[in-house]
Amino acid sequence: DYPTDELDTVTSSTGDHVHLHLALGGAADGALLDATSGEPLASVTVTGAGPAGATAETSTDKAGHWKLGPLRPGHWKVEVHLPGYLAQARDLDVTASHAPGAATVRDVRIDLARGALVGGTVRDSRGGRIAGAHVVVRTADGDGPTVEGDADATGDFRLHDCPTGDLVITATSGDARGEAHVT
Repeated sequence: DYPTDELDTVTSSTGDHVHLHLALGGAADGALLDATSGEPLASVTVTGAGPAGATAETSTDKAGHWKLGPLRPGHWKVEVHLPGYLAQARDLDVTASHAPGAATVRDVRIDLARGALVGGTVRDSRGGRIAGAHVVVRTADGDGPTVEGDADATGDFRLHDCPTGDLVITATSGDARGEAHVT
């Protein structure tokens, strides 16, 4: 019920006892749901990255509920990556609890939106295929997630878990750059 911590102490040759004081941590809990249907998403990994390189991981239960902790107090970034869905991240400020194992950030609802498969062929101005071009898919308004990947040896690309709606697809190869707007 206490977060992992490193404490400094000095050894004694006189047999003195050392008292180590562990600080109480906090915890975060919430629910993971499909944004379209509202159905819970079970057995999905929820990860967290916090202060001083601390990490934590848990999985959702059958009802989509999760609890991440014990966590060292401070700023945490909680992330969920699930194939077929857009990745989600939440910033949380976790405080120390008043009782071991108690959640201090409650009811964090994460709604995962389904992602799209975007594919195509990168070509130059004469129609020739461009192998290995770097492709970036982003929302036209710039507020959504960005997905990146590279075209294969024939210039074809397939990027999974892309945002939906009005998109901008950018391909670069060396100094050459092209852009397409799609819906």
